[in-house]
Amino acid sequence: MKFNEDSRVKIPALLHFRRLGYDYQPKKGAKIDIRNNIFVDVFKESINRINNNSYSDKVISELIREIADLTNNSKDKGQAFFERLTSNKGIKLIDLKEPLRNDFRVVSELTFKKERQEFRPDITVLINGIPLGFIEIKKPNNEEGGIQREFRRMKYRAKIDEFVHFFNQFQLIGFSNNMPYNDEERIKTQGSFYTTPNGTSISYNHFREEKEIPVSDYLPEDFIDYVLNDNSIMSIKDTPEFQTNLKPDTPCNKFITSLFSKERIIKIIRYGIVYVDSPRDGLHKHIIRYPQLFAIEALINKLDNGMKRGVVWHTQGSGKTALAYFMTNVLRDYYQEKGIITKFYFVVDRLDLLIQASTEFSSRGMTIAPINSREDFTENIKSPVIVPNVADEGKYKETMNVVNIQKFTEDSTVDKGLNKKIQRIYFLDEVHRSYKPKGTFLANLLGADPDGIFIGLTGTPILKEEFKTTDLFHGYIHKYYYNKSIADGYTLKIKKENISTKFKANIRGILNIKEGKEISAKEWEEATKEPVFVE
Repeated sequence: MKFNEDSRVKIPALLHFRRLGYDYQPKKGAKIDIRNNIFVDVFKESINRINNNSYSDKVISELIREIADLTNNSKDKGQAFFERLTSNKGIKLIDLKEPLRNDFRVVSELTFKKERQEFRPDITVLINGIPLGFIEIKKPNNEEGGIQREFRRMKYRAKIDEFVHFFNQFQLIGFSNNMPYNDEERIKTQGSFYTTPNGTSISYNHFREEKEIPVSDYLPEDFIDYVLNDNSIMSIKDTPEFQTNLKPDTPCNKFITSLFSKERIIKIIRYGIVYVDSPRDGLHKHIIRYPQLFAIEALINKLDNGMKRGVVWHTQGSGKTALAYFMTNVLRDYYQEKGIITKFYFVVDRLDLLIQASTEFSSRGMTIAPINSREDFTENIKSPVIVPNVADEGKYKETMNVVNIQKFTEDSTVDKGLNKKIQRIYFLDEVHRSYKPKGTFLANLLGADPDGIFIGLTGTPILKEEFKTTDLFHGYIHKYYYNKSIADGYTLKIKKENISTKFKANIRGILNIKEGKEISAKEWEEATKEPVFVE
């Protein structure tokens, strides 16, 4: 038989979800609400379970209608639905605190259809009966553009008005052709990539796993037969190629494990998605990058082991301000479980960076505390937590205190007499630059709060024999180097060319100077005035 993407990638991937604890959901006989393709019976049972209740059919119907109304917005890129999905108010649609209480299923070739248009993802991911993600598959070594063809199809679908409400509902989308990454490619044609819907401005991310997620190789024989029969492809079962691609360590299956393991996908939905309303670019939906995800996991591990100071070494262009934002949400919940309130500071050393950081955090929905003088800061750090704004419908807005390091003085110290349990957390931007071991600003900063958590952010730490950045910040929390960032497409490669020989020859030509003769300072001055030199 002729092998295709079904036998090589899709069916093995569909079966691999069983290893992660997902159920296989057949379409035949299922009650599906066609507005958003919600599997009604699964939805009802799940909503009742995670809310510890027994809701009537009318209430369940109203919830499905609410989802349809929230996603039917061509301008907000699904923000209203996402806020409802992740809200702790009213009837929960998903259990973010106890991931395993949710219902996880996959569907093969589920059609998303309106009056005139339709599309069918290869694998649709249901959480509590709601389609919240999908994976598109291409066979390896595809000669029709590889994974780029799927990217083009995604961009085309995003332009179609009839599909807007579907994409407003999806949170995590994957693409794979079951091949390893080729880091030498500038335009990626192979590998596995993930994203979140963002209109036509979608960017695609690599995922390179940094921790082992144990997965059993076992799949029940009767389950394999059931899925193959339901997809009318039983003929592939005993072929060597199918058996090889069924293994859990294929590139596609490892990618699925990394992104769609139950606790991982819930963590991404809970902490790894943000709407950025930029004054320059408008509203966009962003998803956490894998080095940011692993930096946060490393930070929590370090805190569990008593860390007070540490450095995140992530190369330029890898999104350190966004990382600080994602960290605030995780840290707030981490300390809240211990009965401790958090207060966040983002410390910079230049006015332009203060303005830039304030804009970045504000565009992500945070409140920015105004600190315009040393007196303002002295009052701020002595005070208890500023209560975040609570906007309409109970939306929570975390506060970020953005401050210039020069505002730290000897008078800037926390009030140890406050009864409330408060943990102040300081993100220090560009920590390689202005935080000298003998400088008064750093001494004032560290002395201001002996119990504070200090997280340095840098792309270029100081590594000299006489002084290293880690001498002050007690080791690295996480590292993400230049070469990885280039391979992942976040940082442009620096290309160096030796132009001195050609340049000197051009200058000698302009000045009619013979080869071997030195060019004097006066001759250089004359050369720089020549129109040819300027051009």
